[in-house]
Amino acid sequence: MSKKRQGLLLVTAGLLALVFLAVLVYEIGWRAGGSKRQLPDLPGWAKPAGLYDPDLLAPGLRKILERRLLVPVSLGGDLSANLLASSYETAPRRGGEGSLSESYRALDQVMYGRALARMGKRSEFLAWAEAFNGAFRGGEGDFHAGSLKRDQEGEISRLDAHWSVTLAYTRALLEGYQAFGGKAIASLIQAESDLLLPLFSEGKTAGELLAGPRTLLAYDDWDIPPPGTLPEPGEGPPLTEAVGTHLADIDLWALLALSRFDPAWAPLAADWQELLAGARLEGGSPCPFMPRPWRRMAGPISR
Repeated sequence: MSKKRQGLLLVTAGLLALVFLAVLVYEIGWRAGGSKRQLPDLPGWAKPAGLYDPDLLAPGLRKILERRLLVPVSLGGDLSANLLASSYETAPRRGGEGSLSESYRALDQVMYGRALARMGKRSEFLAWAEAFNGAFRGGEGDFHAGSLKRDQEGEISRLDAHWSVTLAYTRALLEGYQAFGGKAIASLIQAESDLLLPLFSEGKTAGELLAGPRTLLAYDDWDIPPPGTLPEPGEGPPLTEAVGTHLADIDLWALLALSRFDPAWAPLAADWQELLAGARLEGGSPCPFMPRPWRRMAGPISR
């Protein structure tokens, strides 16, 4: 075989090897991870992330949080998680060791996870998501607890489980997906979507609320007030109970972003946007609601 023919065969073999390698990278990398879904823009999301206020996401502040508040918490058996304590009390004397509270609020952990996503800490975000889910979820199919509390015997109790905590956790996952993408985070989001969707589809987000003190009416001495209308001596005014959904529990951006994973969320997000846009505060004033960027309101609404 001539040298020219040998050289041609080597070039051909090299090209075939490059084509094979390209196909292999495509199959393993792009197709295995799946194409990334395009989520709606986050209101106030600066590009690049370095444009954020450094006082909010400063590395020094994060180190203080981790040194003072982030502690390993035993959840029973071999389970443990690094959680942020709800408060830190400084020592009576300067230089002494302070004390941490024995309670751990879920929303504190969620805000920490969202900060990790915005700072681009992918591995730490994934570790946080796993730790939060294991600590605040009582069992498969349950909503996350609003807080954890340690009793005098050292046992951890999950308190105030509610769908709004799971939605807040899902919001953090969505921000993590927007920052990093990946099949692992997408599967976590899909699992939470499957849990929350029936609740919203069936209109079961409402619960019992305290709507505030009941208006006290004046009675003459000869009147006999109906039971429960006047407070007993030493008691405050009776509270009015209602059934509704707190506006602060509804995260419109999260609902719309979930529609990228399940189209059934799209009409639900549109319904809630319209409902919140027409909501009224006590006294008849409209909520300070703007469709873009969406804001999270505080207050009860019947649904």
